[in-house]
Amino acid sequence: MIDGDIGKLINFYRPWCNTKEYYVFHIIPAIYFESGNEITNVKFKTENCLFENRGGCFRITNEKSAEELYREVTDYVDAEIEPWLDKFKNKSDSVNAVIEGKTELRFSTVQFMIDNNYGFRILPLLLDNYERFYFYILLSG
Repeated sequence: MIDGDIGKLINFYRPWCNTKEYYVFHIIPAIYFESGNEITNVKFKTENCLFENRGGCFRITNEKSAEELYREVTDYVDAEIEPWLDKFKNKSDSVNAVIEGKTELRFSTVQFMIDNNYGFRILPLLLDNYERFYFYILLSG
């Protein structure tokens, strides 16, 4: 879904380890934005998003009815996903969330921030995660 200058996505992800007896899936909301003031890649995927909220793991079993699973998923979407997505009203709010350390710091997010002249503003976050982002620290300064 495109909401102004950001994209919001809810991904239903199925891990590779599922079997007939054990089946799980995750619901992962994510935020996408581009350098410009509008979204040009309208077919963005989770891997294109700059940050996401990993959570929401659901297990399907023979003991759980479809109604129970539906209620569990809709309760999670209402209580967790919609409020998380609502925190990001626009690109500016999303960039500030990254700078303030309120999102998961991913390599693609760091690269985007450096490419768009936010490198010095996220430098404290990079220093806090020195081992993981050593290369980006060198690039920013």
